[in-house]
Amino acid sequence: SSVPPPWSQAPMPWYLENKRCYAERHGYHFVFNQDAPSIDLKAEVDGYGYSIHWVKLMAVREALRSHDWVFWIDYDALFGNFSQTLDEFIDIAEKNSAADLILQNGFELVSPNAFLLRSSPWSFRFLDRWEAFGRQAVRDRGKMWELRTFNCALVHVLLVPVTGSGVRACSEWPDQVFLLRRLLERHGFGYQERRSIRGMGKVYFWDPVLQTPRGFLFNVNNVEQQKHFNEEDLYHIGDLGIHWPKPDKDTPVMRAFANEQEGETGCKRWESPKADLEDAFQPQGDLNAPPFYNPELLLGRVGRTVQLRFAAVLALGPEGLAVLKPLMAIGQGKTWSRVDLLIGRRAEEEERAAYETDVVRLRKYRSIGGLPPTALYDFVYVGLPAGAGSKEVNREIDESMARLVPGGLVVVPVDACGHARLEQRRGREVFNTWWRITQTAGSLDLGGRDRGCVWAYGIRSINADDYYLAVTGNDYYARDVVKP
Repeated sequence: SSVPPPWSQAPMPWYLENKRCYAERHGYHFVFNQDAPSIDLKAEVDGYGYSIHWVKLMAVREALRSHDWVFWIDYDALFGNFSQTLDEFIDIAEKNSAADLILQNGFELVSPNAFLLRSSPWSFRFLDRWEAFGRQAVRDRGKMWELRTFNCALVHVLLVPVTGSGVRACSEWPDQVFLLRRLLERHGFGYQERRSIRGMGKVYFWDPVLQTPRGFLFNVNNVEQQKHFNEEDLYHIGDLGIHWPKPDKDTPVMRAFANEQEGETGCKRWESPKADLEDAFQPQGDLNAPPFYNPELLLGRVGRTVQLRFAAVLALGPEGLAVLKPLMAIGQGKTWSRVDLLIGRRAEEEERAAYETDVVRLRKYRSIGGLPPTALYDFVYVGLPAGAGSKEVNREIDESMARLVPGGLVVVPVDACGHARLEQRRGREVFNTWWRITQTAGSLDLGGRDRGCVWAYGIRSINADDYYLAVTGNDYYARDVVKP
């Protein structure tokens, strides 16, 4: 380190002391580098100032020259589990791959906030490629440029051994994320493949859902972050590290998490982080199924991927036709073009007068399977009678998934969606492990127990074949042949 003790002289010393004491606990060499980087951070290159983020690349490259492995962790992160070693990650990756780079897997971009890199010629070439993308003269480069170029370099090194060519250029266009994901899907490196295969060439993708320990670093788990991130992306008690993603790094939340012990000296002062700090871990919902979205936020997030124009609603459950009004209201300002409302019988004239519009059409079908297979939707709601069994539920889920556009959403009401009694709740064991459960949302009251509504939900992934249709206007809608 170029900063001599006491470490308390560094800015926000709890971030530094926490990392130093974790390293000391396990015999790792702690490096905190404040040397001037080879890039002038104050100068602009083609209108882009490289910012402090690029110190990461320079520091890792330098540390690799004198260490077998280097673990990078951002300054605004803390170790939460001092018992968890980095050696366990390395041992598992080495037993199952020839990896030089160990990353935490993600659905879209892989975050460089924490990763393990082995000292090897391949690793230095990877860092060179990362820097080369960073130095490209690209318009509108912002503070996320370091993240985007890391992912461009990652996709490049995965593709070259397979295709003979890689990524030619990076960009700050929003579609860049979809383009990288499409390239990975097309060549067998998609999200699901990374989850199952993990070791891909010189890269090992650690899966936070399927593996233990879960991974390196997770964003603080509070209500605000739950609006933007999946369950596996947020901190749980026992995780190795916790990350504060907001600009106010001098936050009392992280200082309290570091849990400085007054009266102690050395690492005894810092080696007991408050891993269960309420402000850092705020799971919502009932005890049996900790959720991370309410239905409104879930629809809002899906609405950033698809257009939320076409919906099918199976309204056979206890909520009945009462489901229509709140579902129409929680479209986050989107304009529905068609909502097929399936009621399982011929509609009465009074019902048609009350519910049918130019958008909403009442249907007599008792199953999503009654809709033409060419009819595709952004959103499908499967509301079945309270006594419906798992076989019926799974059949409707299969029919619904077959009619979803890429990125579309299917939901099944689980609890409080018109369910007046506890015994009417649908058992969570009905749903496959990849299904998730939303948090209770008081604003989505469907006449139940005044506790809002809990959904089980699944999202159809966007694969390589779907990419252009999903991103360039959803031409799938041209196939909708449902007639009144």
